[in-house]
Amino acid sequence: MSKKITFVIPVFNSAAVLTELYDGIIAATKERNVVPEIIFVNDGSIDNSFSVISELCSTNPDIVRGVDLTRNFGQHNATLCGFELSTGDYIVSIDDDLAFNPAQAFTLIDELEKDELDFVYGIASKRNHSLRRMLGRMFLYWGSTLGNKKIAGASFRVIRKAMVDQLSFKGDVVFIDDLLTQISRRYNYVVLDAQPARIKSRYSGKKIWKSGLQILFFYSGLPLRLISLIGFTGSAVSGVFGLYFIIKKLFFHVPVGYTSIIVTILFSASAILLGIGILGEYIHRMYKNKHRNKAYYIRTIKNL
Repeated sequence: MSKKITFVIPVFNSAAVLTELYDGIIAATKERNVVPEIIFVNDGSIDNSFSVISELCSTNPDIVRGVDLTRNFGQHNATLCGFELSTGDYIVSIDDDLAFNPAQAFTLIDELEKDELDFVYGIASKRNHSLRRMLGRMFLYWGSTLGNKKIAGASFRVIRKAMVDQLSFKGDVVFIDDLLTQISRRYNYVVLDAQPARIKSRYSGKKIWKSGLQILFFYSGLPLRLISLIGFTGSAVSGVFGLYFIIKKLFFHVPVGYTSIIVTILFSASAILLGIGILGEYIHRMYKNKHRNKAYYIRTIKNL
């Protein structure tokens, strides 16, 4: 293979396995006669991860790049940082937990080339996560529902450089899989064998749910559409009930005041919800257009 491959690894408290991950990448690419570019992005680790990265940069200056972010910005933000610094023809993002073998990146590349895709995800054949983690993943999945488009991405992916070059985002709530599917729908999934993670997950239950809420409210107008739907349905139902109470008033002599109160409350509440939903749709779009916080800040870059 003559094309260059960049491996982007967001790092969080994984000093113990970084050298092993590096060795795995070198062994896999050597077998394919490829000289890789490896970009480690330290995402606010509190262990000595960046010291290990710095050592790898010193001993392998032509291969390894090291980035130290000023604080923890999140996995997607750190991955985006690595993407923007990458120079390979294929960009591979892979976690730092050794769940996947770096050699499996070539399985994704083969699938990408075979079907002329723009990016390919690698997903584990078995996931032995806790109930909390599984619920969090399910929440993230439904939280990423955009209209009729459902996104179920994965952190192990290979992307063509042309796609990465077109990623454009200026906010601080990054969801790479949505950004990619805005560019292209030519992608697929490959089921791969995976090992238990060698390091503790960066995602606590609280953090998974927080990320899901951010995706739900920043990338999707679904909550606003639900409010509009509830308001519209409520208005229709209150209209039917209003007609019912008016008939009872005219023909069955319901006590004065009862009909007007019921109809007014139902219609007013529904109209308010409908108005909030419609107004919220506009605010949501204005917010997305005006939100311009940076996705990450860099303290140090080595071997750029």
